[in-house]
Amino acid sequence: MQQARSFLDVYRHCIRPRLSAIDLFLRLNEPPYPAEQVASVLALSPHDVLHVRSSGSVDRAAFMQILASGESYICRLYRRELERGAPVVYTPEDVAYIYGLMPSKVREACAALGIREATALRLPDIFAAIPLCKASFDSITYTSKNGKSNSD
Repeated sequence: MQQARSFLDVYRHCIRPRLSAIDLFLRLNEPPYPAEQVASVLALSPHDVLHVRSSGSVDRAAFMQILASGESYICRLYRRELERGAPVVYTPEDVAYIYGLMPSKVREACAALGIREATALRLPDIFAAIPLCKASFDSITYTSKNGKSNSD
């Protein structure tokens, strides 16, 4: 990944592609899903998947359970979204918590945009106003096209 300038770059290059891959996986595949494929799409190890589902195959309910309990960045993001009640309208605190961002950075971005809350459609605007530094967000692990795991 090129040097990211804002959290929007991270969202566009790491988060959104992973969310799209999960969506496609669920739409194009019928359960039961092989544990290895579930692990790959959720950026988890096969061991993590087998810990939840020892049979080696995963039905849709188990997939959602793994998504909500996994330790990859995308799983933590999903879990935090659920913990916040899957909001339709996000406060700066919601955005900070769900995406693992510093609350002060999100509040500053919202203030610069003149907004107190936002729908999902405005999240890219907020992300674009959050300059990126290592302290701005927690570690993101993703799998590159060659199958190697990377952290940003």
